[in-house]
Amino acid sequence: WQGLSALLEKSGLSNKICKLLNKPIKKLFNVKSDKAVYQISLNLTANALGISGVATPAGIESMKLLDEDNNEHAKTLLAVISSTSIQILPISVMQLLSSYGENPSTVIIVSLITTTLSTTLGIILCKVFR
Repeated sequence: WQGLSALLEKSGLSNKICKLLNKPIKKLFNVKSDKAVYQISLNLTANALGISGVATPAGIESMKLLDEDNNEHAKTLLAVISSTSIQILPISVMQLLSSYGENPSTVIIVSLITTTLSTTLGIILCKVFR
């Protein structure tokens, strides 16, 4: 997965994703550092695509950068969003279904709905109990 991460960086795709998510991340997390925004966007994108092997190192690096800024709220929010992450492609579940001879695409809609609801609720609760 680290090879995929390096490929995303070299192709410039990760920078394009970061630019797309720049304003929402800065507003949601109240982050000033561009490095932190980049790592958070990489973490969120990897989680959404179901590639946790890329998401984990980006999440750890994000936490380090947020810790340097003493941004406890952003660290809590990132932990909640990473834990509940919206899954567009739940690859690990799809692999399990496929290995049992089931249609792996049957889980996509259900996963998208439930992870969207859990992430939304997590964000709301973080904002309420801030």
